Amino acid sequence: MERSTTSKKVTQPARRDRKPVAKKDKKASEKEAVVSDKKRLKKKAAKKVRAKRGRKVAAKKDTEQGKIKKAVKKRKVVKKVASRPSGKKVLKKKKVIRQPATKKQAVKKAAVKKVSATKLPAGLNAARKRVAKKAAPRGRKNGSRVSAFETAELAVGNRPPVSIENSNWRAVMHYNLDDEPAVTSFNCSMVVPDPPSKVGVQNIMIFIGLQDKERILQPILQWGRSQMGGDREWTIGCCLAEGSVNLPLKSSTLVTVQSGDHLTATIRMVGRSGNKFRYQCFFEEHESATFIDTASIGNIEELYNCCGTLEVKRHSERLHYPPEPSVLLSDISIMGGSQPIHPNWEKDGFPRLHESAQIVNGAGGRQAIELIF
Repeated sequence: MERSTTSKKVTQPARRDRKPVAKKDKKASEKEAVVSDKKRLKKKAAKKVRAKRGRKVAAKKDTEQGKIKKAVKKRKVVKKVASRPSGKKVLKKKKVIRQPATKKQAVKKAAVKKVSATKLPAGLNAARKRVAKKAAPRGRKNGSRVSAFETAELAVGNRPPVSIENSNWRAVMHYNLDDEPAVTSFNCSMVVPDPPSKVGVQNIMIFIGLQDKERILQPILQWGRSQMGGDREWTIGCCLAEGSVNLPLKSSTLVTVQSGDHLTATIRMVGRSGNKFRYQCFFEEHESATFIDTASIGNIEELYNCCGTLEVKRHSERLHYPPEPSVLLSDISIMGGSQPIHPNWEKDGFPRLHESAQIVNGAGGRQAIELIF
């Protein structure tokens, strides 16, 4: 039997069917290398940032410590200088060591003590005590205090003249007391006029007033809106105002009145302590609503200038006034205690549409102020 020489052939798979393992592994490794490089770079950048911050913090600490060291060193030097023995006394810890007074200074001090110990007149002695207690009155525009010595100089009979500075006072009659006693009451009557012929934003104020160079106390009849309030109607109220533009320090509520109503305006002095005065102001027909008392802000200096005033703002033509030609402040009565005061009135004002004021003699010899629109 012959042996067969044929053998089975092992077929190899085609090259194209083989998986390209090597290529894929290479790409994956490349990607991993790129990612690792990025991470490494990020870590490096973060490390740099942290190092930079650390340097800044360290520098800050160094500067602070340096400042502290310098301050401590300076303090030590000052202490050393202060503790050095020397013939002269030196400043230590910012406390002044008083040198013994010389003979000349001692004599001068004794003379001053002797003068201050001498008895002064009662008024000046009381003034000195008030200064020592820091109880000098207030009332200057700039907020500074008036010394008691200055107050003593403003005795009755020495009253600085009051000039009219408010440019909205269109017509004024006023009188500055001279050697008369202080005003204890100032009254007048008035009738509420008709509303203005043309109603706009005008503000009309009719009043008597008692004033000095700083303040004015005034019972007011007004049309329109002012710093006290109000609307397009006639209202009454009282006000203590300050400064050339009359800013209210104290004011009452406003009461609505009607055309034809009769009103009696009153200012009275109810108390006095040296050169400090207490005043009240109101309309007699509505006393509880319009009443104000200067005691609520403390007693004030004497008010010695009497006036009757027409004050108008925001008007441009005659129709902005009532149709009547004028308003009358009648039955004027000014008293200084039990003695009547007869003013020698002075005319003043800043007219815009030919406004003016004049004195009219009324019944019973009483004067009246006519305010002409």
